[in-house]
Amino acid sequence: VRGFKVESEGKLDKLVEEGTEQYRYVFVDESHRFRNAETEQYKLLHQICVGKKVILISATPRNNYNSDIANQLYLFQSKNKSTIVNARNLELFFDNIRKRMNAYEKNSDEYREALKEVSEEIRDKVLREVMIRRTRTEIQKTYAEDLKKQKLSFPKVSDPKKLIYQFSENVDKVFEETIRAITELNYSRYKPLVYVKESKLEPSQRSLLVGQANMGGFMKGILVKRLESSKYAFEMTLNRFIESYKQFIDMYYQKGVVWISRKYNVYELLNNEDFEKLEQARINEDAIKFDAEDFDKSFIKDLESDLTILERLKTIWNEISVDDKLEYFIKELNTENNLKSSKLIIFTESSETAIYLKENIEKRLNENVILFSGSMPDSIRDLIRANFDPNYKKGRQQNDYRILVTTDVLAEGINLHRSNVIINYDLPWNPTRIMQRVGRINRVGTEHNEIHVYNFFPTSKSNEQMSLEENIITKMQMFHDILGEDSKFLTEDEEVSTHELFRRMTTIENNEEDEVNSELSYLKLIRDIRDKDKDLFEKIKNYPKKIKLGRKKDDLKGLITFFRKGYLKKFYISNNGETEEITFEQAIEYVKANKSEQAKKVKSDYYELLKLNKNAFETSENEENSNVVTSVNKKGTSNAKNIIKVLKECLKLDSIFTDIEIERINKTINLLENGELPVRIVKEGNKEMKKINSISISDISKFFKEFEKMIPKVYFEQETKVENNKQKLSKKEREIILSEYVF
Repeated sequence: VRGFKVESEGKLDKLVEEGTEQYRYVFVDESHRFRNAETEQYKLLHQICVGKKVILISATPRNNYNSDIANQLYLFQSKNKSTIVNARNLELFFDNIRKRMNAYEKNSDEYREALKEVSEEIRDKVLREVMIRRTRTEIQKTYAEDLKKQKLSFPKVSDPKKLIYQFSENVDKVFEETIRAITELNYSRYKPLVYVKESKLEPSQRSLLVGQANMGGFMKGILVKRLESSKYAFEMTLNRFIESYKQFIDMYYQKGVVWISRKYNVYELLNNEDFEKLEQARINEDAIKFDAEDFDKSFIKDLESDLTILERLKTIWNEISVDDKLEYFIKELNTENNLKSSKLIIFTESSETAIYLKENIEKRLNENVILFSGSMPDSIRDLIRANFDPNYKKGRQQNDYRILVTTDVLAEGINLHRSNVIINYDLPWNPTRIMQRVGRINRVGTEHNEIHVYNFFPTSKSNEQMSLEENIITKMQMFHDILGEDSKFLTEDEEVSTHELFRRMTTIENNEEDEVNSELSYLKLIRDIRDKDKDLFEKIKNYPKKIKLGRKKDDLKGLITFFRKGYLKKFYISNNGETEEITFEQAIEYVKANKSEQAKKVKSDYYELLKLNKNAFETSENEENSNVVTSVNKKGTSNAKNIIKVLKECLKLDSIFTDIEIERINKTINLLENGELPVRIVKEGNKEMKKINSISISDISKFFKEFEKMIPKVYFEQETKVENNKQKLSKKEREIILSEYVF
């Protein structure tokens, strides 16, 4: 392929500056990294993708939420005017699903049942139209010959093994007391706005209250997760909490003010007396300043109460000399057959746990352990590849390390399949991280016949507080239900749904249970004809449109017709005065024939049946156009609606705007109504709009000019192309590609 450029996600701004109009296609590897539409990186990528053919590549497109899939779709589909026939208004489609799920209590039986239903809906109405999904079962069946010729094979992934450890009696008591204390904490340090007197809050600050209130639950989750990760990680986290509380209380008493900022270390700036930088941060809305008396009296009481609880926890954990989880793990490493001699990859979410494990395994097992965590130099990564990557430079592979301990920084983008064992020392919030971790060793070209996965699950006491186990299993099951999978990753109880999913998504439903017969088999057939029977391939290629033929078939009667108009493609079958639409999968089953079969002449009722099929397609086309209107009627998100309202006021003031500006205002409204702009731009527009004090002519005019500057010109250029394409599409004639008369 000529004229391509490869760039890392950290250089998207550079691509935008250079201009991407020279490229026609955008391929995004690991596209799940762009599942959050509110990030700056997503905004840049969205701009790059405008007007291009976009191909997203990911083994884990859904992580925690259905919005993960939606946001990736918006990189190549309009939110409110998509080309997906069963979900023209994608935003409304996913919004309705979210509302349905919110009606159930999380992890209840009803919730899990509803999850299964919405998973099927997302898969059948949306993903089957835009996604190509391949399982290893499909590849092994369809390309068995090629795999054998190239000496390639897939390892078997054994059922995951659960690692369960017990606490000693005194640790059990400390653990119980810790869990109780974690639930008693107010987490006041992390939600200060909740304590500010209402009269002292500005409107923009009130909108932050819900997020601040939720911070308590988030910080509770961090403490529980660190407690589950390792004794060492929990103690380090406690120390950080204690230090942060002390600094905050000191700021309250000694400085008489409270600064709040997610961007800056306000304590450091205060200690350095860098008041100018603090004030500038406040002006830029990167920091908020309150006087101590602006807070309710309960604030300082809760701060001091929390600090007392945290210091008590530190004291009781200092008295514990044994880490029961570590002791159990060391024993397993010494006794479990798969762990004694194999190369091992040990994953943890906590960099402190990673350091702790390295030090203890080296000391207790007398083994060299390589550690990778955070921003380590490339030389360490190179050393890891030399010891764990079978594709590393020939003759330069090493065997100095049997055990690698790492955080999720190595969960993507590296081959480690000289190992065949993954150990999850703790489980991540995001269940697809598990799949990514296992993916490091579950690779074509491994010399191992079997892959082993070991999982430490949360203790029952932690699970009572956070439902960690249920959450991760439910999320993993939803991934299986939407996208399908060959293997289990967490427990033996997972339901992997490869056959069910791909029969629905790409196959005929009446196949036998053990068959995986997707469109891959038809694709392979076409390629075989192209490569082995060139005369037949040319003959088929040169057939005219509207081709009609008859054939004798005992199990089917009627006329099958394939229509196309633009991207709308449909198959219909008519017989005995009845017409129904059929899927591509059904149609291909009906029309496939042996090479030796001879065509028959069509019968006299052919044109009558063709008319029925035409009428059905025209009705469908009219419904499609009606759906487009309905989609557009939603008029964008609530954020977009606010801006649209102001822009429509601009149109009433045509005397102060030029014709070109009026045209730009109309294009901007279209972009917002169709959901073409990334949410980051819309939010920035709303922020600008809040500066308007009154709906005066000068304010409205100023707002439009400021908002227009926020929208890269590529969106306006694309809006013009879309309008031109719409006109061309409306002029396109309906095409009959082929008809088959069966009697």
